[in-house]
Amino acid sequence: MNKIKSIKTFVSEPHHEEIVKVYEERDQEGNITLLQQFDTEGNIEAKSEYEFDEKGRVTVERQYSISETPDQTLKIEYNESGKAKQVIVAFADGSFSYKNYSRDEAERTTTIDIVDQDGENEGKEVRKFDDEDRVLVETVYTDSGEIETKAEFEYNEHGDVVENVRLDVEGFETVRFYDYFRDDEARINKIEILNEDEKIIREDTFEYDERGNQTKHIMKDLDRGSIFTDSREYDMNNNEVRFERTMGNRPLEVMETKYRADGMMESQEKTSDEGVLMFRFEYELY
Repeated sequence: MNKIKSIKTFVSEPHHEEIVKVYEERDQEGNITLLQQFDTEGNIEAKSEYEFDEKGRVTVERQYSISETPDQTLKIEYNESGKAKQVIVAFADGSFSYKNYSRDEAERTTTIDIVDQDGENEGKEVRKFDDEDRVLVETVYTDSGEIETKAEFEYNEHGDVVENVRLDVEGFETVRFYDYFRDDEARINKIEILNEDEKIIREDTFEYDERGNQTKHIMKDLDRGSIFTDSREYDMNNNEVRFERTMGNRPLEVMETKYRADGMMESQEKTSDEGVLMFRFEYELY
């Protein structure tokens, strides 16, 4: 199978010259090492660079905007079990921020202490996990030790979130319950979201084709009375060739995709209220 070395994404409107909008480079393992976004004049408006270790983990991330100097550089260190141990963030003004990870395996908690280059406290995050390594509680603290946000989760036997309680910085609590329904193939075909009064406020339904591809997703916001529908069509290789989103009976967006013989995307045409945009993809292979 061909390995991608780089991808150029060209964008154009009907009867207009196409321009390069996105350029990315990948290593032999498929990791994105460079991602650039361009404005209509061909100038770089955002750039990210990534370095990886032999296990495919990001060790360095550089983020740029208009300057050739990174706005910030992240360096990530891992412990022997492969989890983050420390993240150092270097900013363009010469300042630093450190995220130091400590874990209590007995209590199944991870604490992230955030300090600046002088060791001054900038905040803290604490996450508690269950035996399946799923987040049960995530609490974010300010530099003064006050709770900024807090989220609690409960799961069913399939690993789906069935209850979510969130506390914001103002102390306002939001409770959501989730009921899941499955078809004979154990695929989710309906989700009901309920508020703290156990009133259904949103309903999502899903349909699939005989190959298991999701062909329709209907989102009903019962509070606002709005209905959005995402419809998808696939070719014989299970590539998505058409996507349409509607609000009620009004089309909002249509995306039609063509593929090359090797399965890579060749072009896309997007139609929306803003007009028609055409995308073309150019590849360099190893």
